[in-house]
Amino acid sequence: MPAGQANVNLADIHLSLFAQHSTNKVKRALRGDNIEAPVSRAQKRKFANVMRAPRACFEGISVKATSGQPVTFYAGNIGKILEYTASHIPTFRNKIYSLEKEETHKIILTMDESTSGNVLQVGSTLKMALWYFYISNFNEMHRPSAWLPLAAIPSKDLQFVAGGMSAVAAALLRFIAQQSIEEGIWIQQVCRKFRIWSLVADYDALRMVYNSKGAAASKPCMQCKNICGNWMSLPETDPYFHSIDCADFRNFDMISNAELHHAFDTLKPNLATWRKKQRENTEKGLGYNLDPHGLLHCPIARNMLPVRQVLYDTCHNYFANGIGSQEIILFQEALTKHTAVTREAIQKSVCEVNWKCSLDKLNSQAARKKLFQAAYFTGTVHKGSATHCWYLLPLLCFYGEQFLCPALQMAFDSFIVLQNVTMRQCTDNFSKDPMNT
Repeated sequence: MPAGQANVNLADIHLSLFAQHSTNKVKRALRGDNIEAPVSRAQKRKFANVMRAPRACFEGISVKATSGQPVTFYAGNIGKILEYTASHIPTFRNKIYSLEKEETHKIILTMDESTSGNVLQVGSTLKMALWYFYISNFNEMHRPSAWLPLAAIPSKDLQFVAGGMSAVAAALLRFIAQQSIEEGIWIQQVCRKFRIWSLVADYDALRMVYNSKGAAASKPCMQCKNICGNWMSLPETDPYFHSIDCADFRNFDMISNAELHHAFDTLKPNLATWRKKQRENTEKGLGYNLDPHGLLHCPIARNMLPVRQVLYDTCHNYFANGIGSQEIILFQEALTKHTAVTREAIQKSVCEVNWKCSLDKLNSQAARKKLFQAAYFTGTVHKGSATHCWYLLPLLCFYGEQFLCPALQMAFDSFIVLQNVTMRQCTDNFSKDPMNT
């Protein structure tokens, strides 16, 4: 394989063994689409033979159900996955060879839900919760193809799992612990050591994994002891506590892993005797659901992936329904208030000029107009995608500079800082080192 094709989808390798018309039929069949002629048994057998090797990398893991039979999901053996990938992709094998023999290399996990087919369909039975892993030493965290599949469970099955995704995460981590990756695994005749280092995910995924109550709790932050919901009056009477909109990091009192684990261990014996209201109030104050099947009740799992090791997903925290999305709305409102430059005026101007973008799909007049459509600018957060937010930031900076006036200066200075942060996120050192997030 040429060196330039380092990031190759393994499914494409398997399907490349078929004739193109057969490949299309198989793909349509797997999607459940109607096809004019059914796939022949010979084609199905051939496809099954090709997929047999990667399937051997995964095992069924059973977790306790809320009632009835256990729920089974599939999780990967990290050693087998790395061996299989290295045996098929020479550039990946070379990366494994380049890892220091004596060093224990960090593995970062991620989890998110994904829907095939119509993503707007509510309650789709095709929605899956997917886990992936990445070796941080490869310095390609920003490449989707650098993340290898680790586990999957249909979202519709999670409602039947006692403890939900948190119980699934605990079972997955116990399964990885059994693989002894820290002692070393053999990959293409070399032995390399690994350990689970962190979990990077959006807040919804982190909430599911750690059973955090989020905004429903008195303490909505997973990692702070003294940050309260903005509806609470406690910060007004006790200087130790602060509202969630506090911007001074020096006021935050972070909870240690030991403190959080001790709280769970201390409270667990009471779960069987507490009344419902008593448990709800305790969980609300702690900020976590105390479900006994969750990750934080499992010593093996919580020590492998403690709360203080999580990395918040930059895409969602910053661009998709994050800080950047909020600031776009605020700055557009300030721009209109102090300069009379409305969203409609900017939308008209970006259509009239031949403004070019590094992303081809945003180079058309219709695409540029869509960036400023009214539906995206309702509420407190820009409703566009992370990509829309990424390209709106410098564009609004341009208009802010062109129409800068004393009344707009403070809002503009704040917006420039925001833009500088995005530039920082583009630098090689930042994107390659996950501990800079």
